[in-house]
Amino acid sequence: MKESWDKLANKFNTHKDDEIDPGAADNIVIAWPVILSEINKNFKQNNNEVLDYGCGTGGFSNKLNSLGFKVTGMDISNEMINIAKSNSPKEIDYLVGDTSKLKNINKKFDLIVSIMVFQFIDDIQKHVSIFNELLNKNGILIFAVFNPEIIKQYSKKGIDFAKIEKYKDIEMSNIKLKKNILIPVYIRSERDYKNIFEKYSFIHKFTEYPPFTEEFVKKYGWTDPYDVPEFMIMTFEKKELYNNE
Repeated sequence: MKESWDKLANKFNTHKDDEIDPGAADNIVIAWPVILSEINKNFKQNNNEVLDYGCGTGGFSNKLNSLGFKVTGMDISNEMINIAKSNSPKEIDYLVGDTSKLKNINKKFDLIVSIMVFQFIDDIQKHVSIFNELLNKNGILIFAVFNPEIIKQYSKKGIDFAKIEKYKDIEMSNIKLKKNILIPVYIRSERDYKNIFEKYSFIHKFTEYPPFTEEFVKKYGWTDPYDVPEFMIMTFEKKELYNNE
């Protein structure tokens, strides 16, 4: 899987002088404003520690840094992290790794952000357990994933997604992100994520399905159907089961 993401690094490079790939631009134009609004609602002072998990080429890490956050960016892809380091201020701490590296981060965070990552993770509960340990009390976790409805629509029409199949207790598909590169996508509903996070003392605070914008469709010549929102964005807050204060 790591090798596949290395090969996709240029596709998701948000620092290009020429036009950014639509597959990366949709995050920036549609998902980022909702996530930034959520961050603004929850953090009035921005000198907090934040983990950008699955940071890719560092576009959102840079944005968080510009807002005054102390940013740690982590991604499984060496190539993406190399691009991120080459296009970011030195104060952003970039790490290559997955859960094994994640477990050994020697710091706590007030905010964890993960944009278009969770749907590619098989054992999501293992990650949530680690996030629970990394977050300070009342810490916030915000993530974006594919809206399950757009996966179902595109799969039926043979657009980007392969046939949906049963996988363990959920459904899955494969997305073609580049010729000959198929990435497994694990399809979880809003309710599925709520059930998982509630096991680890998280409280659900927010869900939004932002629609495709006219700006994006026109600028990037989007020809795939766009009547169903592409993203599902959720916010959870860490709460302790027992308060001994």
